[in-house]
Amino acid sequence: MQMGAGFKIPAMIAAIYLSWNLYQSLIAVIVVLLVIIAVLIAALVFMYKKYRIPEPGSSIDPDEVKRIDKALQKWVADKRYRECDLNREDIALQLNTSKEFLNAYFSSVLQIDFNTWRTILRIEDAKTILIDNKELPINLIAEMVGFSDRSNFHRQFTKIVGCTPKQWRDSA
Repeated sequence: MQMGAGFKIPAMIAAIYLSWNLYQSLIAVIVVLLVIIAVLIAALVFMYKKYRIPEPGSSIDPDEVKRIDKALQKWVADKRYRECDLNREDIALQLNTSKEFLNAYFSSVLQIDFNTWRTILRIEDAKTILIDNKELPINLIAEMVGFSDRSNFHRQFTKIVGCTPKQWRDSA
């Protein structure tokens, strides 16, 4: 019987040792999970600050307004508005912001819809090309400035300028 008691003590020590190792492993796993959670929270805070959508009636961060202003100036200078296959989300990515923030910027800062703003840029560009390049067909100019549909170009031009592209060209 005493032999059995002698074997119980090493078995108890082994069980305590194994449970201690298991305890340490659990602590290590918990620490790793807490670090992962902290990194995810930091990433979410960063994304919130970068892409947050302002509440209606609230002001947009002045630094963010300056950043978007500068990015839009470069976008216009590079004549990126001529790209007809880009949607608002693509343009927001080019400007390093979200589609929602871009919409909020246009409505609260510029007080104009993005599509209307882009259409005006395209028409102003077309007006210059029509005068400076009288030999170019009007349909080609429409494509050059970003209109994929000829009738839409004529409709928008007439709406914004008050005359057709041909009338504009002939008046100069």
